[in-house]
Amino acid sequence: MRKLIILFVVLGGLFFLALGISSFKAYKRRKREKLKYTLNKKIRVEVLNGTNVPDLARRLTYVMRKDSFDVLVYGTSRTKLKNTVVVERRDSSMKYASHVARWYGIKYKTIEIDPDHIIDVSVVIGEDYKKIFPYLDTLKAMY
Repeated sequence: MRKLIILFVVLGGLFFLALGISSFKAYKRRKREKLKYTLNKKIRVEVLNGTNVPDLARRLTYVMRKDSFDVLVYGTSRTKLKNTVVVERRDSSMKYASHVARWYGIKYKTIEIDPDHIIDVSVVIGEDYKKIFPYLDTLKAMY
């Protein structure tokens, strides 16, 4: 009888643990969707390709627009970079750059305020893009 009680307690604990994990994942998913349709729409982005691989900026533009970011322009960076960087252009608190970096898992952020610029954030794709955006090489974007 004692073994049966222990079994039910363990199974009940596992059930509530699974329920808790599932609820947490659903909460995170809902939070991400809410951000997608509120904060993401407000951020004006410039995407620059800092690699020798052609078309990366256009592909990332497609991905970012699917995530509801307002990508105004894309192009090629004058300099080639080893690491992908998010550059804050308007807010000294780096609110927008931090959000974009967190959204895509980009490690490096910097700030270059340009009050005349209409862009909030620039994303400069570096040679490490395969770690951050592994799907860009195979993406068949609808342009």
